[in-house]
Amino acid sequence: MESEYVDEEDDQVASPSTDLATTDSDDIKNDSTSPASSSSDVSGAVARLAGTSISEQQSIVDSIKESKRLEMLLQDKKASFQALQAWEEHRRNQCSSQRDLLDVLFLAIQARFNAARELHGSIVRYLKDRAHVELSYSKAMNESRKHLPLSRMEKDEKAIPGAGTLKEGLASLNSLHERIAGEHAEFSAEITKEFLGNGISAMAAEYSKHADTFIDKTVSLIKEMESASSKCRKHFSAHETFCRDLDALALANKQMKTDLWLSERKFVKSAVEVVRQHKVYSDHMMNLLAELRRLEEWRITNVQTILSRFLERSEALYQHMSGVHLPDAVRGLTKINAATEAKLLSDPDNLLRKPSTPDQPPAPAPSSMLQTVVNAVIAAAPSSRLVTREGELERQTGKVLKSWKTSSFVLTKDRYLHCFKAANDPEPTWSVNLSDCTFQFEPLVGETAISIVEEKKGGPFNMFNKKRRFILRAPTQEQMVDWLVYLKSPVATETPRPLCIDATNDTAAVGAPPSRSQSMAPSHEAVTQPAKRAASTL
Repeated sequence: MESEYVDEEDDQVASPSTDLATTDSDDIKNDSTSPASSSSDVSGAVARLAGTSISEQQSIVDSIKESKRLEMLLQDKKASFQALQAWEEHRRNQCSSQRDLLDVLFLAIQARFNAARELHGSIVRYLKDRAHVELSYSKAMNESRKHLPLSRMEKDEKAIPGAGTLKEGLASLNSLHERIAGEHAEFSAEITKEFLGNGISAMAAEYSKHADTFIDKTVSLIKEMESASSKCRKHFSAHETFCRDLDALALANKQMKTDLWLSERKFVKSAVEVVRQHKVYSDHMMNLLAELRRLEEWRITNVQTILSRFLERSEALYQHMSGVHLPDAVRGLTKINAATEAKLLSDPDNLLRKPSTPDQPPAPAPSSMLQTVVNAVIAAAPSSRLVTREGELERQTGKVLKSWKTSSFVLTKDRYLHCFKAANDPEPTWSVNLSDCTFQFEPLVGETAISIVEEKKGGPFNMFNKKRRFILRAPTQEQMVDWLVYLKSPVATETPRPLCIDATNDTAAVGAPPSRSQSMAPSHEAVTQPAKRAASTL
């Protein structure tokens, strides 16, 4: 029985053959020659060449070549992992030092917000107490009015000299108490409504709203950064496990049915995301410092305005007294320069300075250190040694309504061809092991089109033939022949391209192919006679 697969636009991501899970011993493919034993087999193979037929000699030579290829591939995998491991250690140290300093800065900014809230609370409590005192004094003055106004008869007696003089004086004192009580009651109401309700309380609520917004956004960024870091550690651990199994599989004459490049790519993409998240976090913290300065200047200006009005009102009310008894802290706040104070409160040197101890003077925390850590550039990931060729081709999609879609393709040394709809996609649209494939030109489709057909057994007891067919094309026949040389030859190599990483770019790519003009440009070596002879053997 046979089932055929045709490339569709809604293809499922990644075929089962590319699942990055550790393969069981029953699923590991036996190879005819182990890379570990290739060097010892060379001399024996040469000795067996004598007295054998041409076909047997060719088989021995092919076996030696395959052994050497697998040995070189194993070395490339080890070298690629060692370079990636060293880079990951450097990246982790850079990100850790940056994160530690920015976390300390964030805690210092939170402490500054809390200190401002405590100051607001102290002012509110003082004004509430003052309003209560003024109201209590007003009530006390009203209760002390024990001198009744003059009666009508006593008022008529005012025409007689000396009559009612004492009572008139007492009545005047009573009127004075009433007026003073009214002024203090009015001042108490003004404190409650103007200086508290519409003043310091409203300003404190607005300040807390902005501070909470900054804190919530920072906490959200920290959570995203921790999630990305956790995913990166997970992918690196999985890649490290795959690489540890390489020697054991080589000694056992076995191969993994997975492409190590996919594991490497997945890790590097997660590392790129971590670097991007750290960049976003550091930029946010620098913006937060600027916002803190503006917010503190606004807060200090409002506190000054409210307390200055309160002080003027108090002095007007108590001008008949010898002095106004207001806390020195209240008077001192009205004399502060808002811009200067805000600059000091948001200065990284003050925020990051450690408290001094009797045995140790305060250690300076220069803002230059913060700028150095924040602006540190993490080096690009090392070039992958596992890529043979990458670039853009067109693939035919659809069963009935066929169309051509430009996609990004990556050919690896493990003989896997991966198709990505876009170079930055996290998973391939499909992957195929070229060791199980045949190739042929498709003249009916186009002069520059070829088909890749994969056939292998599957299902219960391997009763079914699974067949997949992919049709690809390039702009010119020479370019298609160039690709075909690499697709057919297990030893074709190309200069490895870097696993691109750009911490300043939110869309940092991993293993991004060159532009179409670069990737599809025909090379002289690709269109030479050996390449054409290789194509003619299809």
